[in-house]
Amino acid sequence: MRMRNWLVGLATLAASTPALAQSQAETGDWTLTLRGGPVLYAEASAIERGTGVAVDALYHITPRLSIGPVADFIHSKTDGRYFIGVLNFGPDSTHIYEVGQTINVLQYGVAAMLDLMPETNIAPYLAAGAGGYTIYLQPTSNDMPKRTHGAMLQAGGGVRFALSDATAIQLDVRDLIYLDFDREELNPVRPAHRNRQPDGTIRFPGAEYPDLPEATSTVHNFRVSIGFRYIPGRN
Repeated sequence: MRMRNWLVGLATLAASTPALAQSQAETGDWTLTLRGGPVLYAEASAIERGTGVAVDALYHITPRLSIGPVADFIHSKTDGRYFIGVLNFGPDSTHIYEVGQTINVLQYGVAAMLDLMPETNIAPYLAAGAGGYTIYLQPTSNDMPKRTHGAMLQAGGGVRFALSDATAIQLDVRDLIYLDFDREELNPVRPAHRNRQPDGTIRFPGAEYPDLPEATSTVHNFRVSIGFRYIPGRN
């Protein structure tokens, strides 16, 4: 409901904008975009929904095609159901617990954007890019600072609502594809205390969640964001 209200408001605003306010970039222009919104991680990643902010700096090779560096910062946490720990306090006392942790994710790379209708007030576009991601784990949960990283691809698109000849609002949807992803690297439980042992045996099978998806090295994560675009140098 809230997203639908946003869309209705943006469409109304764009429709009421004068025809000259197209926010169209010319060849040689730079555009800066600051975005924010939720990141929906794949269930198999063991990462819960996060909140992210991002910045793009794109150089226009033509009015339609632009390319440049992009970066995202995401704050989230891991799902403790995937990481079961076992502590023995004696022959008749065993505690089983789920261990999650707070994480921060930095995504970085280069992206290209293709404007399909740059001359209009409401302009759709496509986007794609490549780069990498680094996941910073919680030091207190891992007894030390720890991080994991891998390559990343992204693809998606959106629609731009012009506010003036220099500014616009963008609604953007991207598929953030993590490659070389190892879910086990997010496990903060010491090997000696893990319910699922390295050899595959499970100390307490009833403590595991049987319906959780299997680990995979490629995960698709979706980001929905609303951004503000500015063309420096315009009046």
